[in-house]
Amino acid sequence: MRRIKIIRKKENFNRNIDYKIFVDGQKITSLKYAEVKTLEFNEETQFLQVKMVSGSSEKLAIDKLDSNQIIEVSGSTFKNK
Repeated sequence: MRRIKIIRKKENFNRNIDYKIFVDGQKITSLKYAEVKTLEFNEETQFLQVKMVSGSSEKLAIDKLDSNQIIEVSGSTFKNK
């Protein structure tokens, strides 16, 4: 099992909007302002993506991430789609 820690940075940008965490296209949880979550993925899991109202992150291949890796998300780095 691969474990990833996701940190939502403190920022004024989109402070009141929850970021949605998707795994293989399915929403699994939300990330609130300055929140930290640890997620576990089985071997079949392929992609992790963070979305909000105005955009989304790139899809991250789970098998390319190190176990216990820390990922920081910030609304100002999302690419609008």
